Amino acid sequence: MPVSIKPSTIPPHPGELFARLMNRYRVTRYRCAQVMNVPHRHVYDLTHCRRAVTPLMAARLGRMFDMPPEDWLAAQGRFDLAQVEIEYADQLNAIVALASPDGNPGSLQ
Repeated sequence: MPVSIKPSTIPPHPGELFARLMNRYRVTRYRCAQVMNVPHRHVYDLTHCRRAVTPLMAARLGRMFDMPPEDWLAAQGRFDLAQVEIEYADQLNAIVALASPDGNPGSLQ
């Protein structure tokens, strides 16, 4: 199934979401770095979309904002997948799905 993602439909980088939350909570990057016990540069890079959210950072962000860390990882996954779908569109669209032996679509379950 060919997938076509337009650059205008790329989900936001988690760093953008982090920056919005920082504004909403009226907290600085420096204070966030202190609370999460990470170098200020990590927070700076994340809010400027130069760093990905790792599982450890997701756990830290989740604790700091009292939200599930899975939300941060999901946001990173959506962003990464959209980037890959654009960058490798030709290669991915050339892949033909295998026919399932039982006629049901594939599942990880």
